Amino acid sequence: NRNPDTFGADIKKMTSANLTLSEAQSSELFGLMPRQRLRTVQKDLFARLDQVPFIATAHHEQTGE
Repeated sequence: NRNPDTFGADIKKMTSANLTLSEAQSSELFGLMPRQRLRTVQKDLFARLDQVPFIATAHHEQTGE
């Protein structure tokens, strides 16, 4: 359960600035807590993508994991 007033605002600000999740995490536009929330979103998103069979296979082939 992510609060749209925090997580949603962070994502909106990130997309309005045309930043990727990685770029936003190193941007001075975001303070400590917004960067941490974006890290959480990125971690959760990548974990879900790794569960998709064809993406997980391609990722593991590229990284050797």
